[in-house]
Amino acid sequence: MDHEEGGSVSWTQEELRMWMEQERKRSNVTRNGVVYNDELVNCDGCSFLFFREDHHTDQDIASAKAEIRRERDGVRMSIETHATSSTLPLPFSSHNCAPLPCTAQDVVRIPIS
Repeated sequence: MDHEEGGSVSWTQEELRMWMEQERKRSNVTRNGVVYNDELVNCDGCSFLFFREDHHTDQDIASAKAEIRRERDGVRMSIETHATSSTLPLPFSSHNCAPLPCTAQDVVRIPIS
């Protein structure tokens, strides 16, 4: 894991794979198969980080998000995407909305509401 300026974090492919496997073992998987991490933020609820895999569609993520909202107290949700194609959308920094550089091996965190 490398910490970059602005508080963002990049994961290697192996680190991300191991993290996802730990979450699967903890049964942090939605009914439609989206793995997630949950972390207590405060007395209002948790932060949820969904792991978007290559086979997940936008509908899969929307369904996972809806399931968590129905069943858990969430205060923040985001998606961790491992980009494997050469055609990548540029992620934006939450601090200044400036595009961050990325390559085909980068992991991109995309906030969702």
